[in-house]
Amino acid sequence: MPASPDRPLIIVSAGRSGSTLLHRLLALHPQAMWLAGVSARLPTWPRVGRLTVRLKADAPWLPPPVARRINPGEVYAFWERFAPGFARTTKDLTAADADIATVARLRDAFGGLLGPPRDRLLLKITGWPRLGFLRRVFPDARFVHLVRDGRAVAASLLTVGFWRGWQGPEAWRFGALSPAQAAVWQSHDRSPATLAALEWQIVLDAFDAAAMPSDAIHALTYEALCADPIGAVGRIADFADLPVTPGFTKAVAAVPIEPANDKWRRQLTPEQQQQVEATLAPTLARFGYR
Repeated sequence: MPASPDRPLIIVSAGRSGSTLLHRLLALHPQAMWLAGVSARLPTWPRVGRLTVRLKADAPWLPPPVARRINPGEVYAFWERFAPGFARTTKDLTAADADIATVARLRDAFGGLLGPPRDRLLLKITGWPRLGFLRRVFPDARFVHLVRDGRAVAASLLTVGFWRGWQGPEAWRFGALSPAQAAVWQSHDRSPATLAALEWQIVLDAFDAAAMPSDAIHALTYEALCADPIGAVGRIADFADLPVTPGFTKAVAAVPIEPANDKWRRQLTPEQQQQVEATLAPTLARFGYR
């Protein structure tokens, strides 16, 4: 019988917010079990996923070229196998969207990955937060909400081929714009930069609407993570009741980090910068971004 997931640690953020970095740092913890790419291909073979993670983390003899190909990821194909629509939703999923059978399938699937010493799930979700849905599946989950400067997020979205905003809000997964949002977008000549900024805003609004209890969620900015990765990760570990061992701290310290906090200033044109800042001014100020 699969183990019952105990207090999973789940990273949630808007896309392009630096969550991959945080995920990889936390995956260095000796108790962390995460999804590897093999789980997308073999979702019903949890032992393979478990062995793959342990090889990456606990087998120093693994050839470096092989080890570099094994990394923690969102692996939405795994989620889709047990919760169809989870990765393709065009709305934020709430507790009402998690039916009894889906909850049971997900708990069994993730429980099958667990085994000592890696007995704590570490998951990452971007885009819609899906907090209500995830809490229905994992009632004792601990969440880390990672926030990055919305200007940097918008600039990054414009550089990735998978961003659907190029086809307008009709093509993306964030629903129709509100009348106020549509008016802003139209006033900026349907600027893709403005739409990318609105995506960040929509996701943050969904986090606010989820109204999570304060003891279930830990807030962190990408900028704070880059400035003090050891301290940031240590505080998350304390929040998640994970021991901060010397080996874990040493592993985190060994990861090179190149902050890209101001890259957006070089990526966006002056006009785009003005559009994005006008769109996001109140929310940027709320998070202390100047």
